[in-house]
Amino acid sequence: MSPDLPRIFARTENQSRKSTLDDRTKIKLVCDALLNAQTDAFAGMLILQPTEENKLTQLASQEIVWALQTIQKSNGELFLIEQDLSAWLEGNAKPRTQAKVLEERFGPKWRGLFEKGTIVLMLKDRFSNWCEAERYKRSMTLANLSTISRGKVLATVTAIYERFELSADPKVTITWSPPNATENYEARKLSLDFLVNKEVVREYKFQAGGIHINVEIDVKEFFRLRDELLALYLPLDKETEAAGSSPAAPTAPKNAFSSIEGLQWQDLKVQFVDGHNVRISAKDVTEVVNYAHMGFEDLRTHLPNTQWSLLRIFASNKGQIDWENSDAADNVRKRKQVLSNTLREYFQIDDDPFYPYSGGRAYRIKFALKGEGD
Repeated sequence: MSPDLPRIFARTENQSRKSTLDDRTKIKLVCDALLNAQTDAFAGMLILQPTEENKLTQLASQEIVWALQTIQKSNGELFLIEQDLSAWLEGNAKPRTQAKVLEERFGPKWRGLFEKGTIVLMLKDRFSNWCEAERYKRSMTLANLSTISRGKVLATVTAIYERFELSADPKVTITWSPPNATENYEARKLSLDFLVNKEVVREYKFQAGGIHINVEIDVKEFFRLRDELLALYLPLDKETEAAGSSPAAPTAPKNAFSSIEGLQWQDLKVQFVDGHNVRISAKDVTEVVNYAHMGFEDLRTHLPNTQWSLLRIFASNKGQIDWENSDAADNVRKRKQVLSNTLREYFQIDDDPFYPYSGGRAYRIKFALKGEGD
């Protein structure tokens, strides 16, 4: 092992008290802590202490060790785990050298940083590469997937939805099709890995010797991503064809905002309360309004339509949508126009609710728009 390999020291509290968090959350907390701590390396060394900020104070020492072991099993050998600080310091010359560096940085009381049960990770060369790969996976969105990759994700999401629609059970079974490029074994595995990374799928398992896959979804996150796929990438003419009617929104009923004299888009503040309701404020009027009242109801299902989903996407992106893929641009342009018409109808404002498109591959909304919890 190279003498330049860094160490991570983890001081854990509440050694014997186990948390009530599920295994998936424990692994994510430890992954997040490792990624954040890596950027603080000094002299080939990195110290990770459980804090309220990194949320590791929620876990007992044995839970952190278990999560580290699970991460290692899934990714190959990334580190060696040493839990006995005294044995580590006395084991050979290399730890003693690192102890000298610690003393130079923290002074003679540096040993007070650690408590019984300290975890020492002896990092392998590939740990840094794993960190970079994890950061890349987390940065990936539907917008910057290639057309081929997005097609695989859409096919898998569609297969899951077809099962869930009939059963309303978050645990479903889908299949893979050998001759189909978007539904073969590799396509399903890659798209399911993407959905796990986006916390849409909780877990999945290919059945041995068959073409079936057991999948468990997070229902809320699944529908959020499905709506995003439909709003951004399903051609509007295909949706209209399936509906058998015009995409034009029905006439919105009279409301408190449509009667405000001289109302402009800049007067409005809109925030999503949940998936079906928004809180709207304009001048001295504030109301919570649902999607159907605003004209965003899909008349086939009586659920929010894709224009509502598009409005939620704008809200989650601070009132702006841009894109990396040109095929999304045409769909966004068409749906944005329908969304614009529905908003004009509801608020009775003649002006376009979007700033003029300037060629910067983005649309920006004129009123204050926020997502849930913002």
